[in-house]
Amino acid sequence: MKVLITGGTGFVGAHAVVALLDAGHDVRVLARRPERVATTLGALGVDTDALDIAVGDMVDADAVGRAVKGMDAVIHAAAVVEVLDRKLAEQTVDANVNGTRTVIDAAIAEGCDPIIHVSSIAAVFTPKVDIITTDLPNMTHAGNPYTRSKALADELARERQASGAPVTIVYPGGVIGPPVGEICGDAAEGFASILRLGFLAVSEGGINVIDARDLGAVLAATLEPGRGPRRYMVGGTLVPIGEIVAVFRRTTGRRIPTMPSPGSVYRGLGAMLDAIRRVIPFNTVFTAEAMQLLTLAKDTDDSAVHTDLGITYRDPAQTLTDAVRGLYTAGHLTARQAGLAAQ
Repeated sequence: MKVLITGGTGFVGAHAVVALLDAGHDVRVLARRPERVATTLGALGVDTDALDIAVGDMVDADAVGRAVKGMDAVIHAAAVVEVLDRKLAEQTVDANVNGTRTVIDAAIAEGCDPIIHVSSIAAVFTPKVDIITTDLPNMTHAGNPYTRSKALADELARERQASGAPVTIVYPGGVIGPPVGEICGDAAEGFASILRLGFLAVSEGGINVIDARDLGAVLAATLEPGRGPRRYMVGGTLVPIGEIVAVFRRTTGRRIPTMPSPGSVYRGLGAMLDAIRRVIPFNTVFTAEAMQLLTLAKDTDDSAVHTDLGITYRDPAQTLTDAVRGLYTAGHLTARQAGLAAQ
């Protein structure tokens, strides 16, 4: 198939491009900054000279319209990610929602089938349920601008599904894996902070780990026309904090102690800092929603990925190990911080 992918120079999109090429598809990449193609996709071994590049932004209707011409399918993986600077973060709502609308509607007009929208587990996450499914309502009331933007974009994609458009929505969890050039992904950046500090202040909760290479395989497997609207939860494997730290210890050879503090303390801290930041803007990873996602992590129902698409996930311990090694090779950790992983 001829497939247009947005966000192909990002962490998720680049791994998806590799999976698409491996599956034999002809790939066109919509790139706002085409100079990044060589430093990202090239770092994954893609022959970028032979790659079809369409220059443009996902919110530019004319550029998107030109990019979808002649395409059989579209994967929309582009998103503006800004969660720390509140002024910039608010702009992500317009960019992500309008970008999703522009790409999906252009693909519908071109007759593409399927049209795949990469959402996020955060768009439907709620601590009130035992398991996260694709049928949960959108978290459009979320206080975090990025989460709200993903939820609103997901709501738009669901509206197109309701009208009968062949839109497929996937909901990844914490996407982790080998770096894409210098890009390691948001979850791995959090790991880098832990390894720099040498300890973890939270001892309960976990992370839904999905390997970036497995997510790429899922996206490639959804490229089957005539299936109509579909949704896939791709949360991955819920890995408790204790197991994550154990992998870090084995991989680095460092002690990395944890502080046995209840999750409620950190959820309260996140809420307090959110209130303060409304008056005095400053950057922090300790937001109320981030602490909820970490300390109240839930299992996800990924059964359709296994039964419908035939995808089997990698061992999350290997994914975490590859991420730590990748952080070192990409220059995000010193040899001392990476420990044995630097060898």
